[in-house]
Amino acid sequence: MSARRTVPLPVIPRAAKRSRGISRQTAQIKVQNENYRTGGRLVVIADFLRAPFWIEIENWPLSWEIGGTWLFPFIESIHVITISMVVGSILFVDLRLLGLAAMRYSIRDLSRELIPWTWGAFVISTITGLGMFITRAASHVLNPAFQWKMILLVLAGANMAWFHYRIYRHLDGSEHMTETPPQLKIIGSLSLFLWAGVVLAGRWVGHIV
Repeated sequence: MSARRTVPLPVIPRAAKRSRGISRQTAQIKVQNENYRTGGRLVVIADFLRAPFWIEIENWPLSWEIGGTWLFPFIESIHVITISMVVGSILFVDLRLLGLAAMRYSIRDLSRELIPWTWGAFVISTITGLGMFITRAASHVLNPAFQWKMILLVLAGANMAWFHYRIYRHLDGSEHMTETPPQLKIIGSLSLFLWAGVVLAGRWVGHIV
């Protein structure tokens, strides 16, 4: 019988072992630093949302005047009307982008006719929204529904800006098509979803204390 030959295991130099250990330590330090940064950002946001100046805003004479008189229901009514105009005008454009309505109009013509109404109503709804916000600023900033409303509003605005400044300017005949391109359908679908979320979150703001 022939003797078994043993294959010697490779010898790892000490320098290589040391470099591996250092690389592991470096990776752990990077993870810890990233966690620290993330935790630090969250602390900064939490401190901002609980800052004393939100209470100071509630104590403005204007805040008391709006919150304690007929001005609040009046401003709220105007806010509901104008936000309905904003969403309604955007709805027609979104349905046109999806190829579901207003097919006799081109996308460019429909947008040109409705955008001034959208912006006018948005300005008024922003002013009235701020008027209601200052009456309960400290509680609104901590309200999950209000936070979601602001997030969805920013996303809806970004989607609208992408359409008007990147897509709208380069429409090449597709504005008259009955079957709109997939890119326009995606933008229209996102817009419908985001604005519906803004409205729903806004309705929940007053029901979450």
